Amino acid sequence: MEKTEYLPLLEKKSDDFYLCYAGRSRCLPLHNYGPAVRPTWVLHYILEGEGTFWLDEQPYRLSANQGFVVPPNVNHQYQADQYHPWSYVWIAFDGVYAAEYLQKLGLSRKNPIFSCQESQPLGEIVEQMLKHNCAGFSHEMFLQGLLYQFFGVLAKSLPASAPVRGGGKQADYVAKAMEFIRHNYSQGILIADVAEYVGINRSYLFTLFQEHLHQSPQEYLTQFKIRRACELLRTTQYSLLNIAHSCGYKDAVVFSKAFKQVVGIAPGHYRRKSGAGMKKK
Repeated sequence: MEKTEYLPLLEKKSDDFYLCYAGRSRCLPLHNYGPAVRPTWVLHYILEGEGTFWLDEQPYRLSANQGFVVPPNVNHQYQADQYHPWSYVWIAFDGVYAAEYLQKLGLSRKNPIFSCQESQPLGEIVEQMLKHNCAGFSHEMFLQGLLYQFFGVLAKSLPASAPVRGGGKQADYVAKAMEFIRHNYSQGILIADVAEYVGINRSYLFTLFQEHLHQSPQEYLTQFKIRRACELLRTTQYSLLNIAHSCGYKDAVVFSKAFKQVVGIAPGHYRRKSGAGMKKK
């Protein structure tokens, strides 16, 4: 028998992405599991030793700092090595986004194997999961957060999840940059912040925006902030300073200058001309 500690089957709390169970095992020589099928995704990460994993009758010889993912309802089998049996941690998960998240890591039924040098953080995350083997809302939240942490470590480490230039990725970079701007424009972000988030340098981001949107990232950011300012000027009686801060500008003077460059008139003039902000909220 293998020496195992595990977090038993959890009650489903979300349709999107959720942890089903988790555990760790130190296997005896030639310890075998399967052939079998499981109803959820299961990911194993090898901490020490060696073994063999079979999926769709394809064998994969694996060792420490490697892992494998098993799709739901697919026949599989794995066995520890006779002389250097493996120890591993595992997590079972499911949800409508599970396959998509795995795909972003470069993992699928056709490509179920990965290598990752982050054995310590991955092992510690599962260790923390095992400590929350209790009922209660706080434990549920901790476990959900730990699931995302586990995937975050993989996403940071696996080459397939790192930004790669070219092809269809270009549109993805632009979309991610636009999304970041939409969610963070009020924080006074710079284009350097956008480029860092997307994972490419500023000059390449500039090139992509010119190719896909026919404007620079700075022009897009400024116009987005000014459109939001126009909306606030039309629908509220907030002061210009308040609106400036809400749109990511440090003071009303800088805001007014940027607004006039884009719209052609000053913010106060725009408000009066639109007849907006007449009713208090």
